[in-house]
Amino acid sequence: TSTARNYGTIQGAATNPVGVYASAIGTATASNAGTINLTGDGAGIGVGARGATVNVTNTGTVTTSGAYMAGLFGRSSTAATTNITNSGTVTAAAANGGGIYGTGPIVNIINTASGVVTGGSGSIAAVATNTYDAGTKTYNGGQATVTNAGTLNGNVTSYNRFGRPVRVVLPNTFVVNNNGGTINGSIVGDNNVSAGIFLNGGTVGAG
Repeated sequence: TSTARNYGTIQGAATNPVGVYASAIGTATASNAGTINLTGDGAGIGVGARGATVNVTNTGTVTTSGAYMAGLFGRSSTAATTNITNSGTVTAAAANGGGIYGTGPIVNIINTASGVVTGGSGSIAAVATNTYDAGTKTYNGGQATVTNAGTLNGNVTSYNRFGRPVRVVLPNTFVVNNNGGTINGSIVGDNNVSAGIFLNGGTVGAG
């Protein structure tokens, strides 16, 4: 188990800069209640975690301005879960920067009513991955769920990072619950994803 938290101010300028990051074989938890401002190109991360199960939370402000950087990042392994919750402000200013990126067999991304996420290449990427069943020698698709009650500036996307193997019993599923929130962009899933979209009073537009 690993936990990393920020309550103050983090500023950095480097290649592949990282603000707060937790990594563990088991559960990894990273959170920000302060201010993080990072500049620099490369696969940088404002707040991130990687483990069997990951929990990433932002109630503060995260700003990244470098190419390929993610404001919030979570990656889980095995048949575990990636949980990312934003109640603050996340801005990935570069044209190819992402606001929130979550990947794993099960991905849950929540943007609450006070949350604002802006990404140059998209506000949220929720990427479900396949799991292999050794008994049946088949693959089962994962599930990515995005729940938004706040504001997302940029596309909400999902895709299968490893493609879709021939022996997939269940395809990846992508569910968007737009609970009264606003998505200034499109909802996009590739041909390896079965999508379900529930507006619930929210709005989705080109932005």
